[in-house]
Amino acid sequence: MKTKVLLMTDVENLGRVGDVVEVAGGYARNYLLPRGLAAAPTVEAMRAAAKERERVEKERQIRLVALKKVADRMAGLGITITAAANEEGHLYGSVSARDIVARLAEVGYPDLQPSQVRMEHALREVGEHAVVMHLGEDIDAEIKVTVAKSEEQVAEQAEESDQTDETDDEQPTQNP
Repeated sequence: MKTKVLLMTDVENLGRVGDVVEVAGGYARNYLLPRGLAAAPTVEAMRAAAKERERVEKERQIRLVALKKVADRMAGLGITITAAANEEGHLYGSVSARDIVARLAEVGYPDLQPSQVRMEHALREVGEHAVVMHLGEDIDAEIKVTVAKSEEQVAEQAEESDQTDETDDEQPTQNP
């Protein structure tokens, strides 16, 4: 049996403050009403919800401006995470949303949560991966996550590439 309730706060995947929504009776009785997330749609409650909606809307606008600034700053950002991998580039473990958020906190984005990272699955390969950060509301930023082999292997590869660069410089070029 469906019940109409007035939302007193924003409820994800249901509605915003002041919306009258129809939900299952048990959901309203056991979850929304006891937690103060919703109330019976009376005239008094509708007036109170309208005032709350105005206040929340002002806060939402301020938050949107701040999120857009963060998204602009974050767009095109590249981070590197080192992880142990075999010779074929398969990681022994994986790089998860928590690892990405921890690395982003190190480079100046401390307020992000793993739930904001949008990946189909954890990263299990060495290389560059595009990851979408969902900052809120409909604001997303795409970052580049480079997964590299462990520190020792990265240092070895850097030395090898330096040596190859030196030998390339020593070889004369041939013109046909």
